[in-house]
Amino acid sequence: MSDILDALNQPCMLMIPEDHGDPLQFRIEQDIKLGSGQKFLKREAKIVLKKHLLAKDQGLFTHYLGYWHYKNLTSRNFTTVNAVPLPEGKDIELSDGDVIRIVRNSDHMVMLFLEKHLEKMVWKTVPLDPTKESITIYGFQGKGCMDCDLKNPDTGSGLSKLASGMAHVELHRSGMSWSIATDPENQEISDASNDSSNDLKGDSIGNSGGDLQSDSAREAVYVNRAQVSGSRTLMDDDLIDIGGSLFLYHKHSLLYNHADYVRNELTIHIRERAVHNLLRKKVLLKDINLTLRPGKLVLILGGSGAGKTTFINAVTGYEKAKAEIRLGDVDLYRNYHKIKHEIGMVPQQVLLRGEDTVRMTLMNAAEMRMPEDATALERERRVNEILSLFGLESVEKELVEKLSGGQRKRLSIGVEFTADPLLFVLDEPDSGLDGVMARDLMEQLRKIADQHKIVMVITHTPDRVIDLFDQVIVLAKDKDHIGRLAFYGSIAEARSFFERDTMEEIVLEVNPVQEGGEGHADYFIEKYKSMQKNGYTSST
Repeated sequence: MSDILDALNQPCMLMIPEDHGDPLQFRIEQDIKLGSGQKFLKREAKIVLKKHLLAKDQGLFTHYLGYWHYKNLTSRNFTTVNAVPLPEGKDIELSDGDVIRIVRNSDHMVMLFLEKHLEKMVWKTVPLDPTKESITIYGFQGKGCMDCDLKNPDTGSGLSKLASGMAHVELHRSGMSWSIATDPENQEISDASNDSSNDLKGDSIGNSGGDLQSDSAREAVYVNRAQVSGSRTLMDDDLIDIGGSLFLYHKHSLLYNHADYVRNELTIHIRERAVHNLLRKKVLLKDINLTLRPGKLVLILGGSGAGKTTFINAVTGYEKAKAEIRLGDVDLYRNYHKIKHEIGMVPQQVLLRGEDTVRMTLMNAAEMRMPEDATALERERRVNEILSLFGLESVEKELVEKLSGGQRKRLSIGVEFTADPLLFVLDEPDSGLDGVMARDLMEQLRKIADQHKIVMVITHTPDRVIDLFDQVIVLAKDKDHIGRLAFYGSIAEARSFFERDTMEEIVLEVNPVQEGGEGHADYFIEKYKSMQKNGYTSST
């Protein structure tokens, strides 16, 4: 019986937007009060907020028979749930995505209720750029979790899975107001859709943490639980539901749920990578174990012969090793044909047809790399996004052979990025570029990583752009000339670990003496191995 009760009583989540900064988030797993002031008893179950409009005992969250409820405990102010008044003493059963609003005079606050608390869910606040005329937002819901992100066609930031059937809407600015549009006809929504109390408990409403819905439900767009079929001006604290992904419009910003899900992590376990020549075995890499999270720009560091290129070839499946490489819960080696579109690999050499134009090159890439069911309009839209992201709009009609070295590098990266991969690996993308051009290129990679991607980069001049990186992988040759993992962590942790200020100095520490280094590779390999055994994990 206790197991059944535990299953019914799953923790929920309360998100409260702030006028400045990211929203407050509370995990609720027991009956708990909400109010202002202070707790009189340390063990009192109460969410205390410094909000002047709240009463000392404002409301009560309770759970019974598998459902969470909210009870209004005061008449000091005015409470609504999805715009329906909730008088003092009244109790209401809550559903996923319900908006609780508390108003007193000209002051008000809102709370968003979510049925499931996800440990890695992070709600972020993104201001809507007042210089932009329109912004597109995308929603995507995976089984058991929700992942959504912003997409600005002018900067290329955010998720872009439109070709895979991702639900999306456009936001249009008119003066200081924003409106939502779901189709090109831009027709006004029906009176029923404008009624925020319509179908408050409807089954068609998206579930931001439950199982997958039907295709029709995922494609629907709602504002305050009412389906939008045209356009509508957004009011403060309107809740937008795009295929189950939730966005809260608050103070000319969008609050949205950004999660680092295990399904997007890259887990690397390389036991050995070896080659055979005349019946002799030569081991190139050995015992490299680490996990990379989405949203990170990762530097791969090491001297000549340390195995950097061999490492990325093994990780991407280009040259298989005795290893287990997993992107989320998918084994890359066993399911390469299914997951190859999620991997972008840019080699040192730029392999482009010189007689094609820039736009033609990207259109060809879109036809080859985007899903087969992508429409011509979707491919053209993606090409326009790539041109904007990599600053190639001004040369889109130029022949590739007429481009500068930096432009060709950006184009080669854009070609691989057409499919919007989760994992993006680049081998010396800044080779041959001056400092200004190299930094410009790396800033583009930083933007890509910020789109919830994993970006791994080999560069021999990292110190000029080190501020853009989140983490560093240091490979080094041990006494047997085998590439090993000497460190993995944040840039600050690397400086502390090696007691050196620059990445160049770190390379010198692990390089052999005969190659101009300090010859301390084995020391740091063992030091890092010992730290791992003692439970070390990177702070990032």
